Formats: sequence, C-alpha cells, structure tokens
Amino acid sequence: MKYSGIDLLYEKRGYFDEIMGLLEAGLNLERAHLGMFTELGILYSKHNPERLYEHPRLVWQRINIPKIIRATEMAHLWIELVFLYTHYYKLYNATLTIIAHSANALEHTAFKDVVVKVTNLEIYNKALWFEIEEQALLINDLLVY
Repeated sequence: MKYSGIDLLYEKRGYFDEIMGLLEAGLNLERAHLGMFTELGILYSKHNPERLYEHPRLVWQRINIPKIIRATEMAHLWIELVFLYTHYYKLYNATLTIIAHSANALEHTAFKDVVVKVTNLEIYNKALWFEIEEQALLINDLLVY
C-alpha cells in the first residue's frame, strides 16, 4: 500500500497538519498498515521535527527504518538518526554520526551504549579518541562500561 500520492497532493497544497492528522488518526485503527507509520515519520522529519523525536521511539518496530533514516539525514536530525541507526543495528553508523555531529548528537549515555557494541576496531579506536578530546573526564566511565 503506498501513500505518497496522497502525501504529495496534501503537501503540494500546504496541508501538512491535515495529512499528519489523517495518518495519526489511522494509526489508531486495529490493522494500521506499516506504511502509515513510516510515511508519518517522513512527514514529521519534513514538517514537524519535534514530533519525530518521540515517533520512532514509540513505534520503531512498525516503521521502515531505512526510509526514515534517509528522511532524517536529509533533515539533519542527528539525535533521531543515532536512535534509528542503533535500532537498525548499524552501530558503526551511529558512532560515526555522533562523532561527526557531536554538537547536536552527543548524548553520553547513548554514546556509551553504542560504542561498547561496535565490533570494528578502527571505529572503536576513533570513538575512544573522540571521547578523550570531547569529554576527557568521562573516558573512565566509557572504559569501565
């Protein structure tokens, strides 16, 4: 089931809140299609980024994560992107996103949780040096974790 035609029609006419409201109402249905969750996340990334912070955290099992990742990257929503990479098991991408966009994406607890699971030694080493440069006092916390 594809909703992009409806989305484009509403978006072209500037009815962002209306299409988001329509999809939100549809999510409450018993057999809501996974595409509705995904399209709503994409719309949030474009028109209501504040809502995108909570949306994938509530329904991450019911969205097409790669599509939301692309939309989130285009919208430069780094914290949400790290969350999505983590739940899509792309821990190296999550780590590199935190390092590249530390001013906006660095949450020490999330960084710790992601870095300790990274299996690529080059990225792990890069993450440790990043931690030393950015938050030297918290390096012990990371190494003990």
